[in-house]
Amino acid sequence: MSLVTFALGANLVAALVHRWPFHPAKWKKGYWLAFLSFLFIPATTVVGVVGWIEPGMVPRPKASAVLVWVDNGLFIAFILLIYNIGFYAAEILHLKEK
Repeated sequence: MSLVTFALGANLVAALVHRWPFHPAKWKKGYWLAFLSFLFIPATTVVGVVGWIEPGMVPRPKASAVLVWVDNGLFIAFILLIYNIGFYAAEILHLKEK
C-alpha cells in the first residue's frame, strides 16, 4: 500500500513539474471546489484513526461525541460541496450554449 501511495505521489510531482497547470490564464474560478473535495477523504480518515476504538474491549467504550460530530459535519460539507460543483458546472455549460 505504501509503495502505491509513493508511486502516486511521485507521479503527481512529476506531472506538476512537467506542466504547471496553475497559471492565471488556465485557472478558472471554480477549480478550487474540485480540489477542496479531495481534502474530505483524508480528513475523514484522520477522524477515523483518531477515534479508533479497540474492538475486543468489553465493555465496549463509547465513541467520542466530538469526533462523531466532526465526521458528520465533514459528510454534510462534502455533500454541499458536491452540490456546488454540480451547480457551477451546470452554469458553465449553460453559458457555453449561449
